[in-house]
Amino acid sequence: MHPSALRAFLTAFDKVVAGETGLWRENEIDAIQSVPAFEQLAPVHQVDPELLRKLAVIKLNGGLGTGMGLESAKSLLIVKGANNFLDFIVQQILILRAKTGGTAPAFYLMNSSHTRQDTLE
Repeated sequence: MHPSALRAFLTAFDKVVAGETGLWRENEIDAIQSVPAFEQLAPVHQVDPELLRKLAVIKLNGGLGTGMGLESAKSLLIVKGANNFLDFIVQQILILRAKTGGTAPAFYLMNSSHTRQDTLE
């Protein structure tokens, strides 16, 4: 096991032993009072690359679409042309990386044993 995985597990274990549940009650969460309009957001080319180096996009990709009659990861469902949901997500990451001139943000897929091989293919 990688040392960072072991540290993460032990940290989580210590929190459970200390009585933490990892859950937040609804009354402990403050509602957002206002959200800026899309037009008020900085264009991607103005985003600070240093901030993107701190960002990781983690896509949960572990669900099979058995309830929808599928036998593979739901993210591989074709939605437009030859592109599936995962294609669109990856394209968004690549466009952001191209506009910022780097390899950020980091991009990770959380697959299950049922979706891993389909996703790799």
